[in-house]
Amino acid sequence: MLLAGQGQDEADKSGLCDAIGTNELEATAEKCSVLKDILLGLEDKRTVLEQQTMEFEEETTKRAAELRCKEERLNEGKSVGE
Repeated sequence: MLLAGQGQDEADKSGLCDAIGTNELEATAEKCSVLKDILLGLEDKRTVLEQQTMEFEEETTKRAAELRCKEERLNEGKSVGE
């Protein structure tokens, strides 16, 4: 009788451990899903930032060329005036 009770206790503990393990796995899966969504969002933001950086670089290059042209014209004007 005592052995039968111990067997039932072991089965109950095993079932409880299985339930806890299942809950932990489900919680971990949910966390993984949330982290995946965060990573995808960060990837999208990175893509946008890379595009903006390229646009800023193009604009900077364009403005630098314009400034060089203006500088050359100023230098030519100074040369003529001397």
